[in-house]
Amino acid sequence: MLAGMLLAFTRSTMSEENPNSSIRGRVLFGGKVPKAKLIDESGRNRDLIEIDPKTSGLRFAAVFLLDAPKSETPTKTEELRIDQKDFTFVPRIVTVRAGQAVKFTNSDSANHNVRGASLLPKNEFNVYTGTRGESIQRFVADPKNRPIRLGCDIHAWMTGWVFVFEHPFHAVTDSEGRFE
Repeated sequence: MLAGMLLAFTRSTMSEENPNSSIRGRVLFGGKVPKAKLIDESGRNRDLIEIDPKTSGLRFAAVFLLDAPKSETPTKTEELRIDQKDFTFVPRIVTVRAGQAVKFTNSDSANHNVRGASLLPKNEFNVYTGTRGESIQRFVADPKNRPIRLGCDIHAWMTGWVFVFEHPFHAVTDSEGRFE
C-alpha cells in the first residue's frame, strides 16, 4: 500500500532568507486498522500499513512539500540503502534527492531482482541482486512523475516506493508517525 501525505506551505515560511528551515509534524491514522493479509507462499502475514497502537502514528508515510523553493543545499553524497530482507523491501518507502545514490542489497538466501517502474524512462531499471550479500547501486535521476515503484519479478508480493525530489523538504514518518 502506498501511503502519502501532501503538505502545502507558502514560500514565505521557507526561503533563501532562512537556509535552516525545517518542517516537523506527525501523521496519525484514523479509523479501523486493516488486518494483516497472507501474501506470500512462505505463509507469513504482512501488515499492509503499520500503525503504532499507543499513538495511532502511521509509519512509512512519505511527507513532502509541493512546489518547494529551489534549494542550494547540495544533494547528499551518502547512499541510501534498501535491503531485500525476509522477502520485503526494507524500508519499503524512501525519499531521496535527484541524483542521490540508492544501494539495493539482498540479505535473503533466495535470488531477487529490483525493477524500478516509472513513467520516465531514465528512472526505470531492472537489476539482479543475486543471492545473500550481493548489492547493486543506482542513481535516481529525475523527480518528475514520482513515485518510482519497486518490485521483485521473482516474488510478486515484494513492493516498495522511491519518491524523488529536487529539494530537501521531504521525509518518511517513523514508527510513531513523526517526521522532520
